[in-house]
Amino acid sequence: MVGSYPISNAGIDLATCSNQPIAIGTTNTAGYTYSWTNPSYLSSGTVSNPQATIPVFGTADTTVRFIVTTSLGYCDRNDTMLLTVNSVQQAFFIPPNPQCETNNAFDFSPLFGVVPGATLTWIIGTDTIVSPTIQDYNFTSTGPKSIILQTQTPGCPPDQYIANVVVKPNPVVNFSVNQNTGCAPLDVIFQDLSPTIPNPTYLWNFGDGVVSFLNNPTHTYSNQGVYVPTLTLTSADTCSTTDTLTGGIATFPIPVALFTANPLVANELNPVFNFESAFANNGCYFDFGDGTGDSSCSATHEYENVGTYIVTLYTFNAGGCRDTFQLEVRVTPNYSLYIPNAFTPNNDQINDRLSIYSEGVDEFNIKVYNRRGQIVYESSNTKESWNGEFLNDGEECMSGVYVYEALIKDFNRKNII
Repeated sequence: MVGSYPISNAGIDLATCSNQPIAIGTTNTAGYTYSWTNPSYLSSGTVSNPQATIPVFGTADTTVRFIVTTSLGYCDRNDTMLLTVNSVQQAFFIPPNPQCETNNAFDFSPLFGVVPGATLTWIIGTDTIVSPTIQDYNFTSTGPKSIILQTQTPGCPPDQYIANVVVKPNPVVNFSVNQNTGCAPLDVIFQDLSPTIPNPTYLWNFGDGVVSFLNNPTHTYSNQGVYVPTLTLTSADTCSTTDTLTGGIATFPIPVALFTANPLVANELNPVFNFESAFANNGCYFDFGDGTGDSSCSATHEYENVGTYIVTLYTFNAGGCRDTFQLEVRVTPNYSLYIPNAFTPNNDQINDRLSIYSEGVDEFNIKVYNRRGQIVYESSNTKESWNGEFLNDGEECMSGVYVYEALIKDFNRKNII
């Protein structure tokens, strides 16, 4: 017995979009059996007209060959059809990792590349961006953000994918100091005023090469200078914010109040003194000790009266740092002494006593001797006088020549005999 061959018909060549089902083959003929190649792409590999669905193979079009084997009894025939598959832009992307709000910059791109001719539209909040990719997109607020990708491939159905990205908040940083100017060494207390967040870490940079990880540290600035401290606060989810102290911290050296006085002792005939600060300071003030002063660092002063004066130099700088130094100067009286060489103690009210006249005398002693060397008068007070009697209260001494010895010290402590 000779069997007849069946008619095998795979259908005409067709075109479709990837992931879009399309019917291939022909209607079923009773008694025929069918077997198709590439059955994984078909709804059934043993029917005459299965549905073919081809997944995306990259961004280029592709062609799939289908061969159907049609059998009748022991006889069979083959037929082939070509299915052209147009690549469809897939709306799928992997959301970037969360970022901190400060300087956030997100990149978005489709996972499977870009199909030529396809249109990609990104919808982010109120922004609609038509572009294959997005780079450095910045969000101005925190929290989850919805990202929509819509794609359109010519001649094929549109596609859409929605995912979220997260923008993490940066901590708010604020701090204060108890003082921002002063004299070195300057102790500064730093206080964190930032809003409370869970498990923060602190990094203080004091601007002089020293750091601290305490929340409220104290730091000593040992040297003169201007320092700009910062506080970097890092949250538990690794977002950091740095705050800088406006104006910084200024430390000043302590001035040295040392000066010279020339002379240290002057006579009342020329009581002029020159005072000179030994160091250049921002400010000087000389207190001359007589109720007057001078705000220069080099001063000349003339005293009106005899006496000892404590001169004080006050120095200061822009940081309020101060120092003082004192010297003692003296204005001495002009020295003069007059001892008469004769007197007449006869009670006529004229030249009755031996009186001493002096000026500028600090210490005084006089002894009067008779011709036998006997002391007939002695005094240590220039205001006293000799009345001609023995030691001023004895017998009247005889008229004659007497010798005196006077020991005198002026205000300069010089001995004058």
